[in-house]
Amino acid sequence: MADSEAPNLIEYKVGRMILLGKMIEPDDRKGLLFVRRSAGDNQVHINWMDRKTGAIELDILATPGDLEFRRIDQCKTGRVYALKYTRSTQRYFFWMQEPQADKDAEFCQRLNELIATGARKWDESAAAEGDVDTDVEQENRHQRGFGGSENLQVLDEMRQMLKNSLAPKPETWPQTNKTDEEEAVAPMAFQDPDAEILDLATVLRFYGAEAVENLLMSPRRREKLLAQLPRDPDVEEMNKRGNSCYYESQIILDHLRSPQFYETLSYFSLGLHSGVPRSVLQPVLNNHDHREALDAAQSGDIERFLRVLHRNERDYNGPTD
Repeated sequence: MADSEAPNLIEYKVGRMILLGKMIEPDDRKGLLFVRRSAGDNQVHINWMDRKTGAIELDILATPGDLEFRRIDQCKTGRVYALKYTRSTQRYFFWMQEPQADKDAEFCQRLNELIATGARKWDESAAAEGDVDTDVEQENRHQRGFGGSENLQVLDEMRQMLKNSLAPKPETWPQTNKTDEEEAVAPMAFQDPDAEILDLATVLRFYGAEAVENLLMSPRRREKLLAQLPRDPDVEEMNKRGNSCYYESQIILDHLRSPQFYETLSYFSLGLHSGVPRSVLQPVLNNHDHREALDAAQSGDIERFLRVLHRNERDYNGPTD
């Protein structure tokens, strides 16, 4: 829990970003990212607060070596940063709302420095401020006769009084302006830079033999595929001789295995992952049954896109997943 009585060591106008599928989308709410050292546990807490409601939605314990705060360079439409765990895949995304970007790097550096301090024993943090003795000094005093059993209670009371009075002093930092000054515009949604990109060309080449075989067993599907290919006089001649199934399949396989097809399919995969081709696919997938596929294409979720198309195939009688 965030300690409401502890002062903010640093704070910055920052909004949240939400990971939806493989796309990172902005949360338009105005927020505040701030850091406090709790008086209760003497540990660094990173908090995000909705500036309109005052509600604190994130209270993250900053453990040294477990967290880092860095910029996401893949977003070109805004200043986006991620708070990442180094030992897991958990991440929190933020976009800077401060009007000017000149303090972003300084805030990032200072936040990482505060994460590195983490939890400290009371003696260590107090000694760093010069307010109490270090363990060595206490031992020297004990050897000189100070600190006998009769003084333990007095020392404990003094220690508690000092602990309660030791509030971290706020750093010299540009505190948030409470006026309605113009703030940065939210960035556009972008693909998660850590998302694994599924290359359809690789999948087809190494794992698609059975799927292609099943595809070519259907006369209707062969007919639909051949309609998209250039007319071949040899195939038409073989059709007249009754060998259509073999030669039609061979023509389709030659195209599916060509370097040109693999290259085109790889570009199509990258386009789907970026969520770009909805406008291109909409004229093709223009009925109600394909609306979910279009939504998947928009979000860059290529697995869901393929699953929906597979499920909607009218003459497919197998499982839908």
